[in-house]
Amino acid sequence: MAQKKQLSSISFPAIGTGVLGFNKQEVAQIMMDTAVTFAKQNNVFEPTTGHFDSRDPRESTQPYIELSSAFDETLREARSWLCSVFYPVSKNFFTIRNNFIQHFGEHEFGKLLTFQTKFKVSIEMFFKDCCAGVNIHGAFRDVTAAVFEVEAMCCKVQEDFAKEEETDMGLNTSTSSARKPVDESNLTLKVEKVENRALKQVFELKKKQLDVSTSQRMYQRLPAQYCHLLTRVGFQREFAPPEVPVYGEGIYFSGSVDGAKKQWKGLADEAYLYFVEAQVLTGKSTHGSPDLIVPPVMPSGDPITLYDSVKGGVDTYVIFNGHQALPEYLTEGRHTLQDRFIIEAWSGWREIEFRHVCFTFYIVLIGYGFVSFSASVSKNYGFTL
Repeated sequence: MAQKKQLSSISFPAIGTGVLGFNKQEVAQIMMDTAVTFAKQNNVFEPTTGHFDSRDPRESTQPYIELSSAFDETLREARSWLCSVFYPVSKNFFTIRNNFIQHFGEHEFGKLLTFQTKFKVSIEMFFKDCCAGVNIHGAFRDVTAAVFEVEAMCCKVQEDFAKEEETDMGLNTSTSSARKPVDESNLTLKVEKVENRALKQVFELKKKQLDVSTSQRMYQRLPAQYCHLLTRVGFQREFAPPEVPVYGEGIYFSGSVDGAKKQWKGLADEAYLYFVEAQVLTGKSTHGSPDLIVPPVMPSGDPITLYDSVKGGVDTYVIFNGHQALPEYLTEGRHTLQDRFIIEAWSGWREIEFRHVCFTFYIVLIGYGFVSFSASVSKNYGFTL
């Protein structure tokens, strides 16, 4: 109807998120996917000519990007990512770092080959120190186009992974609740409580399985792009591998915020720091080693009786099953000029948490040479086209 009447805009409600109880993000994703599919099939987003008006991208022949979000933090992260793409350090080279590249299959590798031909770029994958990524070489315009395509693919793989994890937990839809601010008056530290009924149930079952009655309060530092996935599916190895996995290829935690900051020094160039506080079931533990992909065998000699975790350093523990940890709080803080985490206003808190930086917003690019599209971004810094 909108196309028939040549309407320039249309809005519709998030049907099903009220009484029916459907997950808001899932509904938003379906709405955006449907709109984008329709736009592609009907060539809706065509560049127009005329006087440039920065308030209305449809009146401009120049590149125009519009970001909208309920949270300032999400806009900040989105703006930072877009600037890194459009104004890279090297115009002929771009690196995408995303550990879910390890989940690429035949379909994804085939698309990478297609992108090389389509955009006349060179695409090289790498895996080093438990971190995966893609290097893209070529002319600036072509590299930028390829970056959007590869990021979209990463986003799709991430979402497929999350849905598979939720299915394994017996879920048809996500059971994570909206994060609740702990102290809105705190201007230097943003703390939110994480709640997910399914993760808590699985954690309690794991506690019984390991026959442990207590857990340890521990911390992990995350890249911003994985914060939302954490609240949906819990801790995963792909989210935050340490710079050097000296105690095994598992999920690392530190007994203190400062320890977590040192453990993940590779994130030091980020302006904002994101930490998650969790209850961790360390159980029976022994010293770790770099070659471990599961805990070592207990001294009893039974090959199926393993330690529950490994440890090393002053306060580092490594688990090899994400269900042994329950995220409770997410915290966002900012580096000071001395590269120290701002914690003066945090003295009264035992818990810390990360701000909602994993988000969904809308982007419209009108009149750009290589691409015109509407997209939903779900903070793996990737686009769903």
